[in-house]
Amino acid sequence: MSMFAFISLTFVPATIALEALCTVSNNCTLKSQPISRKTPRFGEILKSHTHTHTGVAAEPAWVAKFSTAAAGPEQFWINYGSTPDQMVVGWVTSDMEAPSTVQFGTSSGSYTHTAAGNATFYKYSAKYTSGLIHHVTLTGLAPKTVYFYLVAGSTTEYSFTSSPGVGQIYPYTFATFADIGENGDADSTVTHMVAGASTIDSYILNGDISYASGCESTGCTTWDAFQRMMSPLAAIKPIAINIGNHGAYVAVVCVC
Repeated sequence: MSMFAFISLTFVPATIALEALCTVSNNCTLKSQPISRKTPRFGEILKSHTHTHTGVAAEPAWVAKFSTAAAGPEQFWINYGSTPDQMVVGWVTSDMEAPSTVQFGTSSGSYTHTAAGNATFYKYSAKYTSGLIHHVTLTGLAPKTVYFYLVAGSTTEYSFTSSPGVGQIYPYTFATFADIGENGDADSTVTHMVAGASTIDSYILNGDISYASGCESTGCTTWDAFQRMMSPLAAIKPIAINIGNHGAYVAVVCVC
């Protein structure tokens, strides 16, 4: 069943610290029961009815498996940092030596600041090795200001609006959605969300993310496809993520 909501809140802001990614350190085991689904459910966030996926004739580019031969940065996302003057930028590269740097500024094409960060990758048993996952924290941002940014190695510019900060009363609008998965219907949902993104400050993905349960058979490239699909929205709006039963699986993950 699809879920959607648009909620407008007025409140005195405190520090916003939303975590979009779950980091697993060292060697660990994630335990959950793999879920088998024959008719997956995907959220049509801008429609109030349930839509059942019936398949698509051709696979869009974002479905392509991750390959070390792939070119350029991909899977872009942003999220609030630990203080109101921060924004964290993330992306993935197949080049394991690619730099973790971001240029940014308040005018399109004119970047007055450069920030550096770090990168990591992980292995899923012997079947899958991720690309290099970059994280860079932009600091010193002015409140409620539009910034343009460009990650190292990319020619695509994105923009975001910084946190309004602390101490003022202001309206803050977020949208929440769930059960999205990654296929043609889900891609359409993302397209609709991007079209309405100018009226939304941030999003909450409330569980059942990519439906990567049981990804042992695919080597977990489902996550790469999902993050490519989400990039048009995730690159411009913060998204807080809550894991669901369809986003966990039995695995031994090494974060290297």
